Amino acid sequence: MFERVQDPGGDSYWELAALGEAALICRDWPQAEKWYARAAEEGKNRFGDLDSSRRNARLILQYWREDQSWIDRYLGIPCVVVFAGHMIDRPDRSEPRFPNELQNAVANEIRNRIDELNPGFGFASAACGSDILFLEAMLHAGAEVSIVLPYNEEELCATASILSQTQNGARVSSVSFRELRT
Repeated sequence: MFERVQDPGGDSYWELAALGEAALICRDWPQAEKWYARAAEEGKNRFGDLDSSRRNARLILQYWREDQSWIDRYLGIPCVVVFAGHMIDRPDRSEPRFPNELQNAVANEIRNRIDELNPGFGFASAACGSDILFLEAMLHAGAEVSIVLPYNEEELCATASILSQTQNGARVSSVSFRELRT
């Protein structure tokens, strides 16, 4: 097979992926691994392209009656997490649901779960409480986050500001909406 792939435009993804497919067709597993590893590096964050190549590779593997999950090591696509949680209890709440003193324990559990899942993307509101803990953990893991606001940003910030004055101002201010949009 070709030892060197060169695209005049500088993007070799499809050539590398095609060489991976050719190696699979020839049942040359080490060569397929080599080409798919290079293709994955070239196509990093091009999830549509990676998925197309992964689908083709699975068809070839299916034909050869080989384990189709093998290709996910090279052309994996990160999962998406949608999160909905509870706000920190207001000081005047009669029956506790999410008391302020549980923040660290909840934050640890959320971080542990994110570490297990290794997601690439997350969606959540930004309510004062577990939503903020989730967003912090996702950003720490290097994932992309999108905030789905229940109402306009100014109103949400005012509500969060009222809660933060009485409970967990450091946490609420640690994740700013403008920072998350970048």
